[in-house]
Amino acid sequence: MSATHMMLDAVKTCLKSQGVTYADLAKRLKMSEAGVKRIFSREALTLQKLEEICEALDVDLFEIAAIAQRRERPLISELSLEQEEALASDRELLMIFYLVNNGWTKKDIITRRRLGERRVAKALQMLDRLGLIEMHASDRIRLMTIPHIRWRPGGPIHAKYDQKSMSEFLFARFDSADASFHFLFYQFSMRSMTQLKNKLARLNAEALAMAEGDALLPPEEKEDIGLMLAMRPWLFSALNG
Repeated sequence: MSATHMMLDAVKTCLKSQGVTYADLAKRLKMSEAGVKRIFSREALTLQKLEEICEALDVDLFEIAAIAQRRERPLISELSLEQEEALASDRELLMIFYLVNNGWTKKDIITRRRLGERRVAKALQMLDRLGLIEMHASDRIRLMTIPHIRWRPGGPIHAKYDQKSMSEFLFARFDSADASFHFLFYQFSMRSMTQLKNKLARLNAEALAMAEGDALLPPEEKEDIGLMLAMRPWLFSALNG
């Protein structure tokens, strides 16, 4: 994949995350919509035009390059046992890893979570030593993992947090305007079960793509959301004669 193609693909991710159409971008760039489409279709992207697009989207070149790099270079999707043990043993380290993996900067963490600069710097250094991030000049953070990693089945994170997180999530009210809860049980054929399982997989993939795009947004424009997608053969004990 060419470098131009990678950068354009990253720009498309930004457009999608911000809900900006080619027509919207054309107005911001004072170009015709056809001209914008030609840039993407013919990969006719100059450095000057890329800088103008970044300014129009209120992102910098580093962010675009980081997205392009994540897509091109295989990133860690499952941590080693040592990495998970380090996160499981230090709640604050786990929290900071979660935040940087969702696009937070060092300054965001210090100001919005009200943590001291030394504490945050120490945690980021530890994450760097663990190979989960790379720290660069001007406190730039390069992620070494995919945005939503898979925790090891039966590993340290699951062992320490599974029961607590599931209890907190499920045993709460879902009656707010931004919440939704559907718990249903029916009888299905194997064919229908397979179709449902495939639909859940597609929905999960769509949610991950949205989260990756939204990682570019500032913290104040995002909210932590718990999304559970699950199904399994099951019969409520009260109905089991």
